Order: sequence, then structure tokens, then C-alpha cells
Amino acid sequence: MLPTDLTVSAVVENDWKFLLIEELSTGQIVVNKPGGNIEAAESPETAAIRETLEEAGSHIAVNGLLC
Repeated sequence: MLPTDLTVSAVVENDWKFLLIEELSTGQIVVNKPGGNIEAAESPETAAIRETLEEAGSHIAVNGLLC
């Protein structure tokens, strides 16, 4: 698949607790939502599910999109 310039972030909430990912960016640890590039022919929903599984090992269901 070819890369795209589109990205997605997932807001994952359970009982008013939100999933955040610690990652290294420019030598510092930052906290962010799970997310990344949408792959060619991939929907935003599928990308959010895939990115959350890759980054957090969590299976999610998408309930809607925020634009």
C-alpha cells in the first residue's frame, strides 16, 4: 500500500478514563493519543482501530468521527 498524507487519532474513553500513549519525540517523552497515518484504501475508522492495536495493544470499536 502507498502512504497517504492523512492521519488519524483515536480518543479512547472507558468510564471517564482516557487512553494515552507515551512516546519518544526529539529526545523527550511526550504523551499523545494513539494515532498515525491512514494507509491507502483504508478508512479513518479502520486506521484508528489499527493504530490503537499497534500502539496500545487494545481492541476498540469506533462509535463516531470528530472532524
